[in-house]
Amino acid sequence: MDVPVVDLRPASPGSPLSGSTPAPAERIWARLARPFDPARSAEALLGRSHGSVEALAGYLHATSPEVAALLFRMPVLLRSLGAATTNRAERCHGEIRGPVQWSETMSTRGATAGASDLYVCTTTARAYDTPENRILVAALRSIVDAERAIERASGTARPGPSGSDLARHARRNSSLAVRYLDHRALSEVQRRKPTPKAVARVRAGKRARTFSPALAVLERDAESIGPVVIDSLTDAHNRAEHAALADLLDGLERRGHPLALHAHRGMLTGGPVTYAHRNHPSRPSPPGIRIGDLVVESGATPADIDLVCARAGY
Repeated sequence: MDVPVVDLRPASPGSPLSGSTPAPAERIWARLARPFDPARSAEALLGRSHGSVEALAGYLHATSPEVAALLFRMPVLLRSLGAATTNRAERCHGEIRGPVQWSETMSTRGATAGASDLYVCTTTARAYDTPENRILVAALRSIVDAERAIERASGTARPGPSGSDLARHARRNSSLAVRYLDHRALSEVQRRKPTPKAVARVRAGKRARTFSPALAVLERDAESIGPVVIDSLTDAHNRAEHAALADLLDGLERRGHPLALHAHRGMLTGGPVTYAHRNHPSRPSPPGIRIGDLVVESGATPADIDLVCARAGY
C-alpha cells in the first residue's frame, strides 16, 4: 500500500494551513455532528477507502512523537505504577494467612469430605486495576490497534516495499507496546476504553504529571486524522470543492438553517445537503455538492450560493 507523505510542519503565513484563515477542511470539520468517527469523515473528504484512511491514521499515530515519548518513559512508569490494596477470600491448606471466614470454611470443608486442615482466610493483595493504570493500558493498546490497522490495509503482517520504513517503525513500536502490556502488573488491568470522565479524572489527579505521556498518546489517537492532514492531502480542485461546501453551510446558517454533517457510506450528509467525492471507491452517485436537487459548483461565489439556497427554498 502506498503511504502518502504528509507534511505536518507549521504552515507559513497566508498558506492554506496557516492559522490566520481556517482551511476549508477545518471549517467543515467544525460542522460535523459530535461525536463522530474521524476516519469516516476523512474518508468522505479525501475520497479514499475506509481501510486506507484507517491505515494512514495508524501510521500517523504509531509513529508519532507522543508514542515515542511514552515508550521511552515506560521503564520508569512500570516502576511507579499505582496500586490499591484489596481483600479477597483464599483457600489455605494447613496454614492460616489471615482472618478466618468460619462460615465459608465450614461450607468448603463440607464440600471437600471434611478436610480439617482447610481454611478460608481473608488475605490482602495489591491490585493494579487503578484509573491511572487503565489510562496507561489504553494508550499502549492504541499503539497495537494502529499497527493492526496498517496490517489489515496491506493484507500482510510484513511491511511491503512502499512505506517500508514507516511500517517497520510502527511494527517496532507495536511490539514494544505488546511487551509492556504483558507485564505482570498491567496484565491485571481492564482492557476497556476509558470514558472521557475517567480521562478527565486522571488528568486532574495527583499523578497527572507522571501519566502525562499516556494521556498525550490518547489525545493524539483521537486526533490522528484531522483537518490539517486532510488539507495537506487535498488537491486544488478538491480544496475548492471543500471551500464551496463550507460556504454553503455558512450561507444556510445565515439564513436560519444551521446544519450538522454526518459521515455515511462515503458521503457527508446533513438535512438537504450532500457531499460525495468523485473518486470515492464506492462511486457515490451523484458526486459533488448538492442541496436538494440543485448542484453547487466548486468555486461558487457567495452570490451564487445565496441564489442556490433561495432556489432550494432556504
